[in-house]
Parts: sequence; C-alpha cells; structure tokens
Amino acid sequence: MTHTPNTKLKVGMLILMEHDLEAAVTFYKQLGLELKFHLKEKWAEFTIGDIKIGLCPTETEPFRRHTGIVLEVSDLNALHQELKAIGIKFLWDEPKAAAHGIMLGIEDPNGNILDLYQPTPEKVHDLAHQAAAQQTNCCANKTTNTNDDIDKCCQTTTQDRCC
Repeated sequence: MTHTPNTKLKVGMLILMEHDLEAAVTFYKQLGLELKFHLKEKWAEFTIGDIKIGLCPTETEPFRRHTGIVLEVSDLNALHQELKAIGIKFLWDEPKAAAHGIMLGIEDPNGNILDLYQPTPEKVHDLAHQAAAQQTNCCANKTTNTNDDIDKCCQTTTQDRCC
C-alpha cells in the first residue's frame, strides 16, 4: 500500500548551476525573465509567473546539459528573430515543428540547455483524442479515424470516458 501525503506539493524553484554567474544573469535578463535579486558571485533569482529560477554559482566547468526547462512563448518566430539579433546561441538554426507545438533549443553561457516552446493547441487536442482512442480501443475497427469519429466513439464507449 502506498502512502499519499496530505500536503500537496508544488514546484518551489528550479535551480541552474552556473560556472559564470554574471554571464548567466545577463543571458536571462536578455530572455526577458524578471530579476528578483542578484548577489554578485553568490546567487541570482528570476521569476516567470509563479515559478522561481535560481542561478547558483559552481566551480564545476561548464558542459552542455539539458535541464528540462521549457519556456512557453506566444510567438516563437518573433522571439527567435529578437534573440538572434542579440547573439543568443541556438541549438539549431530555425524553430522546429513538433507534434505538440513549435520548439527551439537555446543554450545559456554555462551549457544549460533550455527549450523555447510555442504550443499548438489544435495539435495537442488531436493527439489527446488519438491517444485516448488507442488507450480504450475506441473505434478499433476503423482504418482511419477523424476527430469526429474519435469524439463520437469516446462519447459512446462503456469504459471510462477517454476525452
């Protein structure tokens, strides 16, 4: 039997280790993050909405590492042009279309890789319906499923609603 704590958890802060803290502070300011405070060579803290990002100095030499942090933007192509103009390092030349949105990888001055992401809600909706249909074997006999087919199937299935 697993124990479920009564207290709900939330993300308190994401911390990035930075070999050159001052270069990292400049980088994140250029990205448009809000600097809350900066103690020279000791710590810096930014916010994006309710999320805090701490920059912690380290003696470890920088190396390329993917942090798993995704920064959502409304117009990735416009931001790409702005960042290109100020010399931000990209992992590839242009934003790439993914199944759930448009992505562009960037690297901070200390090797932390972040993803810039513009969601495409219509694609996410389609993927959710398709995944739900597969999970519940909805419409299993159809060779091609349209969103309408999946919606109808999901609404009439006797299993848990999948949509």
